[in-house]
Amino acid sequence: MRSRPQRENPLDLLLNTALDAVVVMKADGTISEWNERAAELFGWTRAEVVGRALAEVIIPERYRQAHLEGLRRFLETGKGIYVGKRIELSALHRSGAEFPVELRISPIKMGGDTAFVGCVRDISARRAVLQELQETGRQFQILVQAITDYAIYMLDPEGRVTTWNGGAERIKGYRAEEIIGHHFSRFYTEEDRRNDVPMQTLRQAAEAGRVETDGWRLRKDGSRFAASTQLEAILDEGKLVGFAKITRDVTTQREAQALLEQAREQLLQAGKMEAIGQLTGGGRA
Repeated sequence: MRSRPQRENPLDLLLNTALDAVVVMKADGTISEWNERAAELFGWTRAEVVGRALAEVIIPERYRQAHLEGLRRFLETGKGIYVGKRIELSALHRSGAEFPVELRISPIKMGGDTAFVGCVRDISARRAVLQELQETGRQFQILVQAITDYAIYMLDPEGRVTTWNGGAERIKGYRAEEIIGHHFSRFYTEEDRRNDVPMQTLRQAAEAGRVETDGWRLRKDGSRFAASTQLEAILDEGKLVGFAKITRDVTTQREAQALLEQAREQLLQAGKMEAIGQLTGGGRA
């Protein structure tokens, strides 16, 4: 008769196959299990840490008292702030260096006594990426705020203003606190609003991804200015989350173009009159 394969203990299975560091702590705060990933992560072998207080091995000194108080409270009440939840905190390496980890603690029963299993993951790389993104974001915000020749601002999917740079304040006349939360249609002329131009522009940008338009816009004081605009849809995993709007005041350029066309027309008319005069004078001769 073929013998049945021995069933492996679930805790042993977790210790041997987990990709994360797995640490088991007894109710008295000492380490009872420590897998290979934990040895790699913290720099201590299993033989060196089993039987030692967990707090002394991997918890920075400033957090140890809180750890002991939390352990005592859970054993007395069955309730813990961090038990069963995924948390981020600082851990201690054998070298004395601290590094950020993600931790999840679960209570278990071992031989009738309460113990705790902690699954620990090093998130140093994730933190570095997030910090870089945040720094990049701050630098970008500083850059956008420093641009005064263009109004650069964001809209939510319904067209309400969510950000406002210095250029937008200069061109349109509104301070950020006056306009954020209001609908961008107030920048359009009454005629454009009656013709639903603002909402049509949003729909076109949502469908095409980007729309460029020229037209008259209104400042806070009600005066008009000629605007050249770009409206771009912002997507997150295919879902529309808002729009980026860039507006440039081209009133001066339009006025210069109008004057140039007027001058050309005057020269053309003057040339015509001179030609007529020469023809007329030649006829008299």
